[in-house]
Amino acid sequence: MRGTGPWVVVSDYPAWPSPYFAELERHAPARLRLEFASRLEDLDGRPAGVVNLHRLKRLYREADGTRTLAAAEAMLARLTALRRAGWRVVWTVHNLFPIDGGPPGEADRRAAYGVLDLADAVIAHTRADARHLATLTRAPVTVAGWAGLTAGASAVPPRVRELAARITEAPVSVLMLGNLTAYKDVAATVRAFASRTRTSHLFVVGPSRGEDVAGLTGVDRVHLHFERVPAEHVHALYRAADAALCPYRADGPWEFFTRVLHPSSVGTAVAFGTPVIAPDLPAVAEMTAGHARWLYPPGTGPGAALALAEAEAARLSRRTADGTHRWQAVLAAYERLAQRLLADVASRSSGVGASGRRRRPRPPSSEETRQVSGNPTERIAAVLADRYGLAAADLVQLPIGQGTVNYRAACAGREVFVKNYPPGADLHLEAKAVELSELARLHGIPAATVLRNRDGQVIDATTSAAVSVWEWMPGRVVTDMNTAQYEQAGHTLGRIHALFADLPASAGPSPEAEKWRAIDSGELASTIDELLGIIAKRAADGLTDAFDVDPNAPSPNAAPCSRGSRSSSPICPGDSPRRSCTATSAR
Repeated sequence: MRGTGPWVVVSDYPAWPSPYFAELERHAPARLRLEFASRLEDLDGRPAGVVNLHRLKRLYREADGTRTLAAAEAMLARLTALRRAGWRVVWTVHNLFPIDGGPPGEADRRAAYGVLDLADAVIAHTRADARHLATLTRAPVTVAGWAGLTAGASAVPPRVRELAARITEAPVSVLMLGNLTAYKDVAATVRAFASRTRTSHLFVVGPSRGEDVAGLTGVDRVHLHFERVPAEHVHALYRAADAALCPYRADGPWEFFTRVLHPSSVGTAVAFGTPVIAPDLPAVAEMTAGHARWLYPPGTGPGAALALAEAEAARLSRRTADGTHRWQAVLAAYERLAQRLLADVASRSSGVGASGRRRRPRPPSSEETRQVSGNPTERIAAVLADRYGLAAADLVQLPIGQGTVNYRAACAGREVFVKNYPPGADLHLEAKAVELSELARLHGIPAATVLRNRDGQVIDATTSAAVSVWEWMPGRVVTDMNTAQYEQAGHTLGRIHALFADLPASAGPSPEAEKWRAIDSGELASTIDELLGIIAKRAADGLTDAFDVDPNAPSPNAAPCSRGSRSSSPICPGDSPRRSCTATSAR
């Protein structure tokens, strides 16, 4: 890219020691011409190139550090002026809104949506993030991929070596490393650990960013180290730990994590081969695919996942990722984008008006339902293409289904199973059931993988054809099971009960279960007598068959079951559960 402009990252780095930018600089190819500028004003008067924004919050703060709407408008006005001067604007989205400090406010939303409005390109780390960002901007969204921290060449200092040794000595060690901020809900996380584990030790390592940590001291098996560990040495701690705990809230002001999130601690844990405990958010699920993990439903807390990790961590194999290769792949995506943007940096992008601003399309509301024309198959195919990015070459309705109309879709390189919900279906409850299926699958229980739509939802209800889409699972339906299959089913059912025991719904009443627990012994005895009477009458009428007659009975004159000798079930004492009571002598 000789003769083209620079790629300027707007950041305080290296004055502010950002591990992410240190990795970016270390692995950047020379052709990218990577530079850093601390302020947008530093670009005034320079030959045009690409201005690469990352974390926006520092660019719209007042002198006292507060983020204001006026400062956000000033930032956007300066970016517009830079575009008029020929600069291309690229936003690498780590998180849609700031995650440190207090919850995002009006200024944060104006800044984020304003940048998406005028950006020439947007960079996402995961496909999950890209799907949502594509609904917020007309700019092309590039998935550059993600990478964790890499191990530095310098020697690990004694304090870090000593901490790594303590982590190694614990029966089961769980590491929670990074800044202690509100979105991690550290106090609730520690309480969940203390109540749900018995032998594990939790190591909380990192400086506190406004979090009240006073109440965390003195908790059994919780070790607090409120100090920053240099990024080049964190590998020693991750490699020593049995699991990495990466909590993220997804409620209230942090709900946007369900759509856009770059969980750097997850990426670093995967890079060093450390099993991950984290909420089942779209970006987390994508980054940990194929890696040892315990994901829990957002909003439920990590208690159940911590308990499973304690039981299973010792049996897991570990596999590290090639961090250098990942960073090179990320920078290769940057370089390809730079070539395209800088090919004619003096010309304006097509579709940009005199103001240099694009109009941001409003994302569809979840309450809106678009009507899709055509027959049912055409409607489903349109939803697959529009909401899932799947072009169905062949879509066949299946002859089976319980409460839904089901389809098998052949798409490019894959097959999917589509459930079409009827009008009036309770989609909220259906979505909760799908999330439970995903929870079970992520904990090793055999289940099909659900595919999320562009907004990260398990059920797409933006049209009149509400659907959920799943990976196609080859196999057959089994109605008559053998002993081994019954054992497998019972074992799996037990694991599901254990996994779901801590969910909030499990604490409520269960009318279905109570029906089985509340046995009316008098009614049961009456039913047994009625069944025995039917058997006796069939025998007297000569209508017995293999169901009525025990072929292994010792004598054709064997005494029938009587009320005085029966057990609490309609099965004769000593008989196997598969045999009915012998009635050949009931004459």
